[in-house]
Amino acid sequence: MELKKAWNDKDVLNPKFLGSWDIPDGGTIIVKILKSQTEEVDNFKTNKKENKLVVYLACHKPMVCNMTNAKAISMALKSKYLEDWNNKYIEIGTKRIRAFGEETDALRVKNVAPKTPVLNKTVLLESDKNFDVIKQALKEGKTTEEKLNEKYEISQEVWKILK
Repeated sequence: MELKKAWNDKDVLNPKFLGSWDIPDGGTIIVKILKSQTEEVDNFKTNKKENKLVVYLACHKPMVCNMTNAKAISMALKSKYLEDWNNKYIEIGTKRIRAFGEETDALRVKNVAPKTPVLNKTVLLESDKNFDVIKQALKEGKTTEEKLNEKYEISQEVWKILK
């Protein structure tokens, strides 16, 4: 008995770009935007090139960004300027939608930025040699909680000591 293989989106859509099939079922991925730019992209339905917004992601394929996702990124990162998106994190999942007369899975960017992954941060401990300097800078207003959170992973206990 011969098994037949049915086609799927992976076979007919552009494998160079991120697609709903790249997202774990029911899950999301948190990605860092490297850069965003408008460029010509092949439209496989019309066999023509079209200018599209392409968002380049660290450790993932680039994503062709539609208007819905561009608006969500703008909301999440609080800026409509592409340059402001560089080196920021977004969360991408999928949603079942009706498009072009059929049900399909679509990439959807969450409109709230995820917490910056801890991987890029140093854990701040009370025993660190710069701890007292950081504490004094916070007290004198030379730094802010927001700036410290961007650079360090800080536990609730350490925050109590800093304040």
